[in-house]
Order: sequence, then C-alpha cells, then structure tokens
Amino acid sequence: MRSLQIKDVFAMVRLIDEVGIKEELKKLILSKDSIKDLTQESFGYDVIFLLVDGACKKNAEKALYEFFGGIFEMEPEKVGEMDPTEFIEKAISAAEPEKWKSFFTSVRRLMKSDS
Repeated sequence: MRSLQIKDVFAMVRLIDEVGIKEELKKLILSKDSIKDLTQESFGYDVIFLLVDGACKKNAEKALYEFFGGIFEMEPEKVGEMDPTEFIEKAISAAEPEKWKSFFTSVRRLMKSDS
C-alpha cells in the first residue's frame, strides 16, 4: 500500500462526482466544529460509508474498486475480494490523518467562504 498522493485527490473528486455524494460530503465537512479534532477513524468511517453507499446507489462499484486498487497497489477486482474489515482498516490507514486534516481544514475554510 502506498501513501495518498495529489493524483488521488483528482481520482477521489471524480469518484465523489460519479457516486453522487458531493453534497453529503460537504455537509459532513461543514458540520464538524473542528476538522483538527477528528480522529482518523471517525472521519474515515464517515467518508468510506458515504462512498460505499453512493457507489451502491449509482451502480459505481467498479469506480470504487479502481480508486482503492490504485492506493492499495492491487488489481481492482482484488479490492472486491477483500475482507470488509481489512478493506476499512487499509482505507483508513491510507488516509494519513494529519496531512488530510490539514487539507480538509483548508477545503472547509474555502467552502465556508463560498456560502
């Protein structure tokens, strides 16, 4: 498994668009008093469940497997064969919370200025 990279931000934005969770994710980010105080698990679980739920509703399972396959450095089909607990643990550990908290804090600041 590799660390998240900027190219993953673009892939994630495409996935978010494809599964149709932009507004739900925006609400999640804006609902938190402080992104910095979130734990890796709490935010990770919320985002993963939004992605999985959206992928189910939009029949975008393949896009989800392709996104995580890149991060996990495995074929997308193998992502579909993973143990659910292992999948969640890997997805959350890939997030590198301190880096992404900083990123989402910046995004949150920008989103609030747009509102």
